[in-house]
Amino acid sequence: MPRPDWLDFSAIGVSGLCLVHCLASGAFVVGLSAVSLTAPASHEFHLYTLTIAAILAAWALGRGWLRLRRTAPVALGGLGIALMAAGVHPAMIGWPEVALTVAGVTVLALAHVLNWRGLRKLDCGGACARHRAPVARLKDAA
Repeated sequence: MPRPDWLDFSAIGVSGLCLVHCLASGAFVVGLSAVSLTAPASHEFHLYTLTIAAILAAWALGRGWLRLRRTAPVALGGLGIALMAAGVHPAMIGWPEVALTVAGVTVLALAHVLNWRGLRKLDCGGACARHRAPVARLKDAA
């Protein structure tokens, strides 16, 4: 059976791409005078990608919660999606949109990292050298 890491790892990668997109778009918008011509298509694109991000986050973080019963990744994921949703709101134009979206993507990526680390620790049963107590590692070295 394939390891479950691929979902969180993919979500972290997509969060990174979103971060690059947000920062690059902000730089592009500053130098562009005809932004209003592309605003409706841009808004629809962001609504679609937010929907996809929310579905993937619910799948990955929900799966992690079912196996780990840790609320921190789910709570951070919800906060990240909420910040991203606030950034997509039509009233948010310019730097507030970028700031909210970048904050949301960063928080969501952190949630996926916590989820990924928890699932990885669970999969190795705590037997991995990284997950054992320092005393157990000292006993192994002796």
